[in-house]
Amino acid sequence: MDLDAVERTREDPSASDEAWRSERSGHYRGGVNVREAANVDVDAIVDLAACKRKQYAEYNPVFHNPAPDAREQHAAFIADLIDTDDAISLVYEDDGVVRGFAIGTLIDPPPIYDPGGKTCM
Repeated sequence: MDLDAVERTREDPSASDEAWRSERSGHYRGGVNVREAANVDVDAIVDLAACKRKQYAEYNPVFHNPAPDAREQHAAFIADLIDTDDAISLVYEDDGVVRGFAIGTLIDPPPIYDPGGKTCM
């Protein structure tokens, strides 16, 4: 990931997000490897999310009660997000093991803002 391109995009909101998407091999800085998520990461992402939902269920068991097919549904949802151009999907790796992830969906901004393109939600 070209972090300089990301910084340029922050400085110039009209800049295309294609610059930072151009390098997909990953970025290693300060002991942290962050790279674009791939379909091989779906199981790890689903496992991490399920673990977090289990923690949330301790505080709100009704809302966070998983559906019987939650894992399959979530895996399909994550795979779709990874495959779409309207989402930014990243994983954090440590020694080849996915330990975290971040997914943001690119959407049109609310009408009160004019950033010159889509925004990440």
